[in-house]
Amino acid sequence: VLLHANPFDTRMWLYQMAHFSQYFRVVAMDFPGYGKSGPVGDRALSVADMARDVWSLYREIGTSVAIVGGLSVGARVAKQFVLDYQPHVRALILAGCGAGTTIRAQMQENINGYRKQGLAYRLESIQGLGSPQFARCRLGRYLVSLFMETTPTADMDSSESPVYVEQEWA
Repeated sequence: VLLHANPFDTRMWLYQMAHFSQYFRVVAMDFPGYGKSGPVGDRALSVADMARDVWSLYREIGTSVAIVGGLSVGARVAKQFVLDYQPHVRALILAGCGAGTTIRAQMQENINGYRKQGLAYRLESIQGLGSPQFARCRLGRYLVSLFMETTPTADMDSSESPVYVEQEWA
């Protein structure tokens, strides 16, 4: 089960799903408010709420134990999930889950950017997540454009139910 970073969705795991699905059943979910999940209005979501959504995903796909991996916000949710549902986690993979002052400063910069510019800030925000060189390389441009194509349909609200994508090698 793969849990995405902010401001991405299940598509950030495209290459990992393609590779790991040769060996495992791989599922990535859109957190509420991301990707293809639907709006719920002004409901605020906590990390514990999102961990419960992961548990709902387990029930939906019919599994009782899985390897859980997360990046950034997805890593925070994965850590909460293992605290709340430990017997259902075979292994935990975490990346980019630091919370130092640099990260907090960047988070505040992003919050301010979205408050001032709304979704128009999305391009700058996504390009700022990697190095300037990556944003300019062929793969970087492709990945940025992949997430930017949903900007016209995105909103600033959270959403009601997570959506997941599954890939399994046959």
